[in-house]
Amino acid sequence: MQDEAGFTLVELMMAAMVAAIGVGALTTVLIGSRQLTNDAERGGAAAQVAQRELERTLAIPYANLAMGQAPSTSSDPLDPRFHVAGGGSGWTFKWNGTTAAPVLIDTAAGQVDAASGWADGRLTGTIHRFVTSYDDPSVVNNASNPLPDAKRVTVAVTANGGEQRRKPVQLTSVVFP
Repeated sequence: MQDEAGFTLVELMMAAMVAAIGVGALTTVLIGSRQLTNDAERGGAAAQVAQRELERTLAIPYANLAMGQAPSTSSDPLDPRFHVAGGGSGWTFKWNGTTAAPVLIDTAAGQVDAASGWADGRLTGTIHRFVTSYDDPSVVNNASNPLPDAKRVTVAVTANGGEQRRKPVQLTSVVFP
């Protein structure tokens, strides 16, 4: 009788195929995990930049809290400027995507830039700023009080890179005189 110790060629091929499928599945999971981590890192960095920029903008004196120039527009729905409309003397911005408010532009005293780039050493992106009027429904506006009751500052930050484009991180705050 012959001793049958060891593996046959078919058994070795089956074991190699099972190992290859396992390694392939593991690689797919690791790649997906890395992409999710990168997306989370971009979102976190954009949120930090947005918070810092909102605080910096809110530190501007109320009298100078206006756009120094008119904002530009975009046809890209993932660009914050997609929600800008108008021209000439009548610009509006939909800070929540649905409610349009007049953009406050003061070319002489306005200290808010419409857009600028940001970089933190690894990531880059764009900061978009908007200052709009805010009318408090509890305050009556008439001929003796024609000014807006307050100003809304909106900061939207995009982060470059990644497999999929994301909506910008957007923060907003209402500033009363």
